[in-house]
Amino acid sequence: MRIDDLRTTLAEHADLAHDDGLHGRAGAVRGRVRAVRRRRAVVAAACVAGAVLAVPALRALEVAPPEPASERDLAGRTAPESLVSNGFTYDFSGGVEGPADRPLDLRLPATDEPRLVSWTVNAGTGGAVEGPVTGSLVDRQAGELTAGWTGGARGFETWRLVPPGGPASYRLVPAAETDGEMAIAVYTLGDEVPPGVSGQGIVFRDQVDGAELLGAAIGRPGQASVSFEVEVPEGMLRLTDVCTADAQDHMIRVRVDGERGWSGTSCAGSAPRDAGGGGWFGFELAGTKKEDGGRFRVGDTVELTASIHPDQRGPSRPVSVPGAFVALGAYADGAPARVAGTGIEVDRLIEREGHTWALADLVASEPGADVLEHRVGPVRETTFVEVGAGNDGRDVRWSTSVDGEPLGKSAAGPSGSYGPGDDTLLLTPGESRTVVQRRLTGPDETLGFYVAEYELAD
Repeated sequence: MRIDDLRTTLAEHADLAHDDGLHGRAGAVRGRVRAVRRRRAVVAAACVAGAVLAVPALRALEVAPPEPASERDLAGRTAPESLVSNGFTYDFSGGVEGPADRPLDLRLPATDEPRLVSWTVNAGTGGAVEGPVTGSLVDRQAGELTAGWTGGARGFETWRLVPPGGPASYRLVPAAETDGEMAIAVYTLGDEVPPGVSGQGIVFRDQVDGAELLGAAIGRPGQASVSFEVEVPEGMLRLTDVCTADAQDHMIRVRVDGERGWSGTSCAGSAPRDAGGGGWFGFELAGTKKEDGGRFRVGDTVELTASIHPDQRGPSRPVSVPGAFVALGAYADGAPARVAGTGIEVDRLIEREGHTWALADLVASEPGADVLEHRVGPVRETTFVEVGAGNDGRDVRWSTSVDGEPLGKSAAGPSGSYGPGDDTLLLTPGESRTVVQRRLTGPDETLGFYVAEYELAD
């Protein structure tokens, strides 16, 4: 999370104080970017693609842009009818193809739903290489450090998630010179709903990032609050709240057994279809103090309540907002990888780029370190890298650089850290990066930096 975003978020969550027993652990929370996913969009007719002019030595090519393809037969291979990403089904809606001796571009219009893009490189016999050739699908609007994704040698065997918003632009570049063909296929979100609690166009999936759904409630439009009971889990309790309508002056407040909790999510904008995969806040409820002086214990039954309130500080009653609905989901976090002496807790499974990734390597600093420098790679396969820090809950700020280039400044505090969360990198086979993290605040004997490497697990 960037500094300005953190100040705003911590101000919004000011109700969550140290003495209420519900404070989060800094660095233990993995925020997820909330994706806006509502109505299904049709892409095929809107795809605009062009074979980009390539000018090899002593040769100039002048080629008209290829026509968008509506059939699944692309570049001599057949694209799958559908793909399943993090429990959601995406259906083929179109594609583009072109010769493999030059890059192939795909431009997608803006939409409020996620999409998938898959690709293939079908090598010919007249190039420098015969047989399987991969291609790197580059996000032309992303930073260089998260741009490429290699695959496609076997034919549409992998994909990239195109987040809601846009427009989006991708370029497919073959890894070796070949006179074959290549193609990019586009998939739009289908109507099938993954297992979980669903309603009002959203779903809290049964499993997210390896965390299991304990319970959820989705209110009706105009309903001021929702409640449900769960058993206190061992480890972190993750809560995801949703409020949607044109009601920018209202927000959600969440309570545990009617006691003080926190407030944060605004009731402005549209709801993410994948509610459980959106932003969340986590804390260990077991062992924390109740207002009556007792403590919550593992296995206790507690009532969770999410309600709509005016966006203001201080006490207020839940209010009904025409058209707005509130929803809340609770998850038991999977057993994280921990680093002794620090507040570092790293998820063993994560969902990124439309895929599920498993923790393959974790490098961490000694407790109280001022800096961590680590060389990642060269990696053997596409690798997702998460860079972060953790301590015992004190305010902390640190900087991150990659190959000498600043990646940004991050922060966490006593109320926990909130999404989008830690800095991330996506490395393609053969790539390597040097990551340097440096503490910007005063000495902290419990502060630890980490670099986590993840490999594909789906």
